[in-house]
Amino acid sequence: MNADQVKKDSIGQWESITPEIRPGSTKNEDGTLKPFYLKRKFTLNPDDTFELDVTNLADPYANVPIVKIVIKGHIEWKGEHPIAKGAQKVDFSADIEYSITPLLQSFADILNKFTKNFNE
Repeated sequence: MNADQVKKDSIGQWESITPEIRPGSTKNEDGTLKPFYLKRKFTLNPDDTFELDVTNLADPYANVPIVKIVIKGHIEWKGEHPIAKGAQKVDFSADIEYSITPLLQSFADILNKFTKNFNE
């Protein structure tokens, strides 16, 4: 499949049908990675722009959303992937929007410790 066909077939929307489990960057006491949970919604537009909404969750049942991240930007198609036959290599640039919205007060409190108040 050539790059034009991959691009054409990729246009549209993909969404998690259930919460996903991903390995986290912190470890449990036994050394195993702590999991984190998320739901994703990805849209690829015909003009080579994309939108990605990620909601991180505190639990595998999506009862406690922690934060919503919205990323919008452009995709640069780089050609055939050197390892995955039939796949295309692309670069994603978050050059339109990158926003983080805390959905849980304790997470907002953590963010506030590490962000600068630009109104001061």
